[in-house]
Amino acid sequence: WSRCLSSSTTNTPPPPDGVTNGGFLKYSMMYHDSVAFLLSNQLGLPSHFVDGAKTPTQIAKGLNLSVRGASALLVTLCRMDVVQVLQDSDESVDDIVYELTP
Repeated sequence: WSRCLSSSTTNTPPPPDGVTNGGFLKYSMMYHDSVAFLLSNQLGLPSHFVDGAKTPTQIAKGLNLSVRGASALLVTLCRMDVVQVLQDSDESVDDIVYELTP
């Protein structure tokens, strides 16, 4: 499979030295961040933080998501400074406590 996609079979020259997919990655992450932010608002995520900080398990239960889905959404929102880590955990990402960023 990888041989089929190599530059020798597609007639595509390799990128020049120093050229990476950084620009593509940057725009891909901006798109992903936008979708995550819109999804969190559509699901009503901010209202789940009214009574205090939450773990991914609590958010998953409240929004009917998988724990992995809630965790991925919270990590993305944390990177965007929408939520912040109140209490970190070395044991499990499910035990990290998040709160809305003031």
